[in-house]
Amino acid sequence: MLGSWVNDILADEPGTLADALRAALPDAQILTAPSGLYDEMLMAAAEADVVVLALGESHARNGEYNCVASIDLPAGQQELFDALIGLGKPLAVVVFTGRPLSLTRIVPQADALLLAWHPGSLGAEATADVLLGAVNPGGKLPVTFPRGEGQIPVHYNHNSTGRFNPRYLDMPVTPLFPFGFGLSYTSFAIDGLDVQPQVVQPGSKVRVSVTVTNTGGRDGEEVVQCYLQDCVSRLTRPVRELKGFARVALKASESQRVSFELGADELSYYGPGGQWVLESGEFKVWVGGDSNASLEGSFRVT
Repeated sequence: MLGSWVNDILADEPGTLADALRAALPDAQILTAPSGLYDEMLMAAAEADVVVLALGESHARNGEYNCVASIDLPAGQQELFDALIGLGKPLAVVVFTGRPLSLTRIVPQADALLLAWHPGSLGAEATADVLLGAVNPGGKLPVTFPRGEGQIPVHYNHNSTGRFNPRYLDMPVTPLFPFGFGLSYTSFAIDGLDVQPQVVQPGSKVRVSVTVTNTGGRDGEEVVQCYLQDCVSRLTRPVRELKGFARVALKASESQRVSFELGADELSYYGPGGQWVLESGEFKVWVGGDSNASLEGSFRVT
């Protein structure tokens, strides 16, 4: 739960995920097995109606001076997951980690996946609340999740290379999860993009607006994200950069108009000699729920 902050907590804190589930479900039988005894884990899972599997890294694999050459799950965890899948039980996976891990073989087979990171002293209770639906999660990834370490470095805001259709021979070129990605127990639609004005003078601002609709059956929160690309500049610029975001709370079926203002601070960059530069030319803008946002518009700075 605590990651590298494990030495900064009282001896009886935090509780375990099993303890939190027992407290939240007093009438349910929560079966557990000693960590590392995989046969006992499989026996307990075989008796269960639903399996919650906690995977990831201990505090000993995180923090300063704890680098790893592979971002695969620690030894034995993938094999345990594969064995549990063979039981045919509904399987929810909770990943406790301080870094992106390769979950390529987990995602297609797990019925649910919750990335808890190292959530802190009340992390067990918070994780149980999300698993049981008492809380509708609305978090977004602050990093890109690669499919494997061969993709590293991988980030959404890489510079444009001009190369057509880059690829790997043994995996997709896209990440497992993009920067800004995150799901909840409801769904959202983002449409109605409007960019005004289409031509802007230096020092003026562009307003980018969209309509966000909760299309699911539960109240929830979406983090709407606005990305920008400077299409022509003296220095090679990123293919897109996050320039604004807004967390919007919507009841089921409710819609709301969301706007972002892009001015000199958002449109400029550090140019030759470290000078803050705003150049004329075309800009592209995208708005969506993660860095793969496809709702696209454009404007020009004169």
